[in-house]
Amino acid sequence: GNVSSIRTPDGWLLLHGAELARISNGENATLANLSVQAGRNARLTADPQGNVYVYAGDSESTLLSVDPAGNIRWSQTYPALGASIAPLIGTGGGGLLSTLDADGTLNVFDSATGQLAAQRHLFPGGIQNGSPRARLLRVAADDTLWVGGGFLSIAEFDGATLAPEVM
Repeated sequence: GNVSSIRTPDGWLLLHGAELARISNGENATLANLSVQAGRNARLTADPQGNVYVYAGDSESTLLSVDPAGNIRWSQTYPALGASIAPLIGTGGGGLLSTLDADGTLNVFDSATGQLAAQRHLFPGGIQNGSPRARLLRVAADDTLWVGGGFLSIAEFDGATLAPEVM
């Protein structure tokens, strides 16, 4: 099956099928059973508060959030349906969830509700020079974002300026 994992300060998060598990101190515990099966493009990230965000990579392009107790906070359809290359996904201080699509679209969501708060389009390099796998998305604790669409430049964004209604 398809497996996606990330390292967190207190261990690992593992997504396998519909199961989200936490591995910490040699213990493996199911955190949540999701309503969707993770596809081969599944991605996940977590914020400092312990909330987990999952791009399921399923046929419905599900994006969802799970709280530290394993409850689904919200679930919705991701803006880019049926992407063949998974978005990059990241969080900073917990107010924003950011994703970067293969076409250079930066999506910024309110991490508490899943509402799309902002979108910016970066040049991904065109047909001959683009390299979606060379994309970059880094999010600092203060929600500063460094974004590269897969071409020659990297842009820095202030999360509070991108989505002032969230921050």
